[in-house]
Amino acid sequence: MIPETPKQKLRKLAEERAGKEEMQSILEFMPEDVKKLLHELRVHQIELEMQNEELQRAMDELEDSNMRYFDLYNMAPVGYCTLSDQGVILEANLTATELLGVSRNALTRKSLTSFVLPDDQDIFYQHRKRLFETNEPQSCELRIMKKGTGYFWANLEATTARDQDGNPVCRITLNDITGLKKAEEEINLRNEQLQENNKQKDKFFSIVAHDLRSPFNSFLGFTKLLAEELHEMSEEDIQKIANALQKSATNLYNLLSNLLAWSRMQQGVMEFNPATSSLTTIVQKATDSFSDQALQKGLVLQFEAPEDLQVFVDEPMIESTLRNLISNAVKFTSRGGEVHISARRASNNSIEVSVSDTGTGMNPESLRNLFSLTEHPTQKGTEGEPSTGLGLLLCKEFVEKHGGTIRAESEVGVGSTFRITLPGGGEK
Repeated sequence: MIPETPKQKLRKLAEERAGKEEMQSILEFMPEDVKKLLHELRVHQIELEMQNEELQRAMDELEDSNMRYFDLYNMAPVGYCTLSDQGVILEANLTATELLGVSRNALTRKSLTSFVLPDDQDIFYQHRKRLFETNEPQSCELRIMKKGTGYFWANLEATTARDQDGNPVCRITLNDITGLKKAEEEINLRNEQLQENNKQKDKFFSIVAHDLRSPFNSFLGFTKLLAEELHEMSEEDIQKIANALQKSATNLYNLLSNLLAWSRMQQGVMEFNPATSSLTTIVQKATDSFSDQALQKGLVLQFEAPEDLQVFVDEPMIESTLRNLISNAVKFTSRGGEVHISARRASNNSIEVSVSDTGTGMNPESLRNLFSLTEHPTQKGTEGEPSTGLGLLLCKEFVEKHGGTIRAESEVGVGSTFRITLPGGGEK
């Protein structure tokens, strides 16, 4: 059975409707040929009416479809634009106008390049050039200026098309990816910091391995000498070795103390309990450890400061800081030299403490890298005392923990001065 065509179906429906409407009482008195003509005219009229009804339904559906398209196009979460092959905006949705901060009327017929940050315009030019040369989808990231609010990072996705006249155009989507770029920058910064921390840790472990080995070798050498030749040694020889052992043990203790403090500080587990304390008392405790060493080297060790100076500090931390600074001053000052410690009131209720010596001093490069773990040069004291620079790094950590500063001045052959600032007494 051959299916009915749409035209045949329409004719059949019109015939049925005409049959129901015709008045047989009137037609029966008319000639047959008139009946057929009237019937044919009515059927044709009904066909036209039915076609009009179908057309109206199609127009209504098209209108609904256009409204849905309008909503989807304009209210989409991304910006949509149609550009000419020269980059002129031909059409844009509401999201695009919001992203650019310009009304739709003001936006149309403007070049999208005028919204691109000048430093990124070449990116957009190359993007558009590749798009029309290859006719393949292209994407890029650049900065777009938004009127009145600066710029934002945007991701552009573009494809080629043809307008109604057959002219080449491109359709792009515009996404604000500023949040993503900021997250990427944060991740990159964290990675750089992590790499720098790893470098510092590698250097730190290298310092520890090297400088633990030296005093340990010295310590082991003297103990071996005692074990093998004690019966042949005089009391004076034994005393010299005992002094050397004591010096090696002291160096080891100081290095391990700094190492432990550094490790606890890096892990954030070192307690920090500031309180009002007498600066004179703290300095006296720090200098007591070096009185004998200074005496043996014939050094003058002096402290000068007002008696009533109070500081608001964690006493063990600042005592450790001063011990390291005084230790370095004694270590790098030749026999007959001087180490001078002083303190004074500075601005903003702070106290400045200085540790000066008449020692070997430092050249500008050494001074510049003094508080750098990766670049710090190590050198021995005037009588071969070991030095790693770990103590100075610890001083910097401790002083900055108190909100203070540490700086150094030095001249080769003249000496060095280290100055630290600490909060004055009384709670801040």
